[in-house]
Amino acid sequence: MRVYIFSPSKDLLAFHVGKHSFNYAPSSTEASLLSEWIEEAESEHGRYTGEIDRLRSIMKKLERERAYLQRYIDEYRTLLSPIRKLPPEILTEIFSLHCQAPSWLRRPVIAPPMIIAQTCSFWRQLALDTPLLWASFHVTLSPFPGNIQLLSTYLHRSKDLPLTVELDYREPNDCLVLKTLLEHSWRWKRFLLYGADRLSSIESPLILPLLKSLELSTITSSRVTSIFKNALALKRLTLDNVSVHTIELETLPCSRLTSVTVRRLSVSDALHVLHNCPNVEKVTISTRNFTHWLHGAVHFDQPVRLSSLTTLTFTTELFCPLFRNLITPSLTTLTVAAPTEPYDMEVWPQSEFVAFLQRSACPLRYLSLVNIELSDADLLSIFQHTPLLTHLSVKENPRPDLPGLITNRVLRRLTFPKTSANTQYPPLPHLQFIDFVTHPSRIDYGLMIDLLSSRSSPLAKRHGFSVLKDVSARQGFINASESEVPHHVIPRVDVPLMPLIDGITNRIFALGGSIVTPVFSSIRLIIPIA
Repeated sequence: MRVYIFSPSKDLLAFHVGKHSFNYAPSSTEASLLSEWIEEAESEHGRYTGEIDRLRSIMKKLERERAYLQRYIDEYRTLLSPIRKLPPEILTEIFSLHCQAPSWLRRPVIAPPMIIAQTCSFWRQLALDTPLLWASFHVTLSPFPGNIQLLSTYLHRSKDLPLTVELDYREPNDCLVLKTLLEHSWRWKRFLLYGADRLSSIESPLILPLLKSLELSTITSSRVTSIFKNALALKRLTLDNVSVHTIELETLPCSRLTSVTVRRLSVSDALHVLHNCPNVEKVTISTRNFTHWLHGAVHFDQPVRLSSLTTLTFTTELFCPLFRNLITPSLTTLTVAAPTEPYDMEVWPQSEFVAFLQRSACPLRYLSLVNIELSDADLLSIFQHTPLLTHLSVKENPRPDLPGLITNRVLRRLTFPKTSANTQYPPLPHLQFIDFVTHPSRIDYGLMIDLLSSRSSPLAKRHGFSVLKDVSARQGFINASESEVPHHVIPRVDVPLMPLIDGITNRIFALGGSIVTPVFSSIRLIIPIA
């Protein structure tokens, strides 16, 4: 390697030191000498520049060669990747889980099966050879010309598998896509229809031997339901933002339904739907107290009796007419929830709810209360009418001005007494699972430990009480709005985290280790963070 060293003469250095910092004009002899020195320095500068350019060229070449080697290293390393050892059957199962949601057949959205097929040749072949990946899709009728090509690809790749189809027909522009879909109606397993009043022009019912799940949304035409008349395998029905006064509900095989979901219907319409589904086993009702969803008062000569119903979920502001007009003798799972942002919320109808439980005499096992405005006294009263309860889930309403639902009084009432002298035993003897979400600093978590310990005591077992197997008690609503709560509404208690954990740990140890047994291996006691 060549090295260039330029060493100016002593005369030049002396001249530079002595004259450079002053306004000095060199003589003709000095100017001639300076010109020679400048010429010599420029020559040396050029040689340095050339050498730098040469070394830069070498560096660029070395960097290219290094990047080339790194690419090969990365490619070779991928050959050792554990995912390459997965059997094709496992990969196919993973792909199927990834593609469960219907693919949107519209640009610029790239459907999941397409993404999988673009990864590598092996994955592409797996995707193309797995019909299940192509059997679920969402179609929005639009003027885009590529819709029919995408749809044809999915229909071809899915072979003869049952289809899950979501059709958005609110802006019809593509009759060819609709015609193609209808030709494959015999393959529909799950069909979701949005705004399809124009389907009422179809004169004869569709051939639907496999259809098990149907969802109708935003429909006003009375003839749309008639095209599903032959869906004799139908088990699940969802009605969203429709009116039973304008659709022919009797044309559907309602007596065969086992699951019904109604959303954005009036309470009267929801009850009318249930009245036509006597064999339903699972019901979800989500109705709001908005004016345009109401159609007068609810009038039923007799409450709707659903003898086979086992699972019921309410999300509404209007509980009273539902509790008053239902009888559910087989109900085992009940979820009662208020909307996160309720509109004109009614007062909790405690007497109607208790009457509903008494009238139904149901073997309720699971009860979930979400954002419900009731007192701890009301909750304890409910416990008296649900003696078979095994699962209890309560999420308190986040409003700071409401009284607590999960209070120390509730925890003490659920705690089994230490001696047999106390003959008043707690409610819910079969309780095994608890999930509480409370306001910060509202309950004494030490009482939770007492509750756990008491129900695992020999005395409790002798009286037939079940051991609590899974307990989750946590504070909720930790968000920006929580810091804005006035201190006079809920006093904020700043408790250091570690002393709190140590205190609860010591109480567990004080129990003599009775809580640390295999039956408690799944307990989750979540400590509130100050």
